[in-house]
Amino acid sequence: MSFRHSLRLAVGVLPLVALLPSTAYAERVVTRDPAGDALVTSEVDGVEQSAVAPEQRTLDIVRTVVDHRSEVVLVRVQFRRLATDPLMFIGTRLRLPRGKVDVLVEHLGGKPIVSGAARGSREIDCPGLEARVQRSTRSSILSVPTSCLGDARWVRVGVVAYGVDLDQEDDAQVSGVYSDDAHRDGPFDVDKPALGPRVRRG
Repeated sequence: MSFRHSLRLAVGVLPLVALLPSTAYAERVVTRDPAGDALVTSEVDGVEQSAVAPEQRTLDIVRTVVDHRSEVVLVRVQFRRLATDPLMFIGTRLRLPRGKVDVLVEHLGGKPIVSGAARGSREIDCPGLEARVQRSTRSSILSVPTSCLGDARWVRVGVVAYGVDLDQEDDAQVSGVYSDDAHRDGPFDVDKPALGPRVRRG
């Protein structure tokens, strides 16, 4: 699964919709990301260009919690602000002792759409794979059953968020797709999210 493909789609449809972590090993790990490090990406003459957008809050990840329980891995991604009706994608990579699983959550209004792929391309059938929004904590929460991860004894999790801030669509100076990596400050590759520490199964 390519997170970059979804980012490019977001850049393409934009005119249509709006013109450092701890190394401790544990069953529950909290990592923090600096506020104000979101990027804005726009396309100029067919070339993608990115710049830091410190004023952007809706797509700015500030905290990630990975809770590796016996039956499920919970990934809570907290933002500086959570839009009422966000157009947002959250790509989560779960690195396992053998292989990886990528999960894409699409927040397009209504119930989040969740899809997963193993080894980069093979779509997985995973009953119980789901996501929900918790507005009281400005968070998106992903649930991945451990059975879909081969009952891995540990996981390392990377998260990227990208999308459009519809609350700013009337601002002529705001044009582009915003993005942030939960474990990296500054430029990053959306298809290679930085991974947090190992989180062992509880």
